[in-house]
Amino acid sequence: MSQSKLQPVRGTHDLLGEDQRRHRHVVETARGVAGRYGFDEIATPIFEFTDVFKRTLGDTSDVVTKEMYSFVDRGGEDITLRPEGTAGVVRALISGGLAQDLPLKFFYAGPMFRYERPQKGRFRQFHQIGPFFRLDGRTHGTRKPPGGRVSLVRAACAAAPLRREAANPSACPEGPLQGI
Repeated sequence: MSQSKLQPVRGTHDLLGEDQRRHRHVVETARGVAGRYGFDEIATPIFEFTDVFKRTLGDTSDVVTKEMYSFVDRGGEDITLRPEGTAGVVRALISGGLAQDLPLKFFYAGPMFRYERPQKGRFRQFHQIGPFFRLDGRTHGTRKPPGGRVSLVRAACAAAPLRREAANPSACPEGPLQGI
């Protein structure tokens, strides 16, 4: 392979210099805000058994049918690079015996992977920060959470403002996102 072909895979990018400093600032700020709101950090593997995502996202969802990076490993297991964070958190709580301990408040941060047609603002590898609640016997991931998540997200957005192209525009609910 020639030196000119040593490029990142299409839809991915390196975090170098100022980009890495901004990324670290956002994650550290979110970590601090989450801690002030009583969230513990949880880190799950970058890959899980494929069934973990099929069960939580649904066999017919676009993520499962079109966007997951799945493969069979050398041992014959169906494995998927995580396309989102909630499914792995739920799996970790169940396998760790914590599913019945209430309340549970966790936050996660890390790379996620989806096979999407690369375009401005959409990457095959992207970084996601998210809260996870289990307050009343029902799971509240990032999709239909109780009101406390809105306060947490607003506080994190205010503490570490982002350029609009650097974030999901719906992630910070009030006003345009600013550069850091």
